[in-house]
Amino acid sequence: MSRTECIIATLFVIIWRVQVTLASVTQCKDATYSISNRILANHAFLTKPSPNIEDCVIMCIEHRLCESSNYYRKTKVCELNDKTVISNPEDMVDFEWAIYMTNNVRILPCYDFDFECGRQADICHLKKGGNMCKECGGALGLENGKIPDAAITASSSFNFALAPNRVRLNSPSAWSIANSPRGPHWLQVDLGRIMAIKKVATQGRRIDSHRQWVKSYKVSSREDGGNWAVYMENNAVKVSTTVLY
Repeated sequence: MSRTECIIATLFVIIWRVQVTLASVTQCKDATYSISNRILANHAFLTKPSPNIEDCVIMCIEHRLCESSNYYRKTKVCELNDKTVISNPEDMVDFEWAIYMTNNVRILPCYDFDFECGRQADICHLKKGGNMCKECGGALGLENGKIPDAAITASSSFNFALAPNRVRLNSPSAWSIANSPRGPHWLQVDLGRIMAIKKVATQGRRIDSHRQWVKSYKVSSREDGGNWAVYMENNAVKVSTTVLY
């Protein structure tokens, strides 16, 4: 693995839960969104005013053609798209005070054991005056510093300016391994308590002379003193690949 493949930072992911009632059975829909100050251009099929991001998320969830959405914070306008960054990465463009959101929806029971909530409880609670569920997920603290530098370690680092703590979202730099092609190379984050990891996203080093990013990665976890367990899907180790935009 080259040094170019080993620059990584972590992008926050926010999870919304929306409560619906189907045949008297209460369920939740999970819609994830991310990517601030970027929009997916040229694919909006519907544009409507929206007082907040939550309403824009709900509009996309409820429209059968909506695959993603753009929300403009200043003008409070919501665009529903029939494509996503996955299908059309070339159409992602910078737009200040906007946010691009995906519509990855799956049905879950509202009664769920969720470590982010800190207890086993009904995770969906209607907010007054709307059908938006109580938020029970969000960024874990790599961007805002809630997770301290001491909790972030790595197999190696190229120098102080590219140390493991530079892995944070919107860091002026990034983390990079030492000049060695041999692995394994790893980045470890101690969350401080048991957490449910909903999503993982990566951000490369966005400097003109050093455009570097991770091409693929695996995720492992463990409790204190336990053995590492690699994340698997369909009885196979899940190897995630990054999307460039």
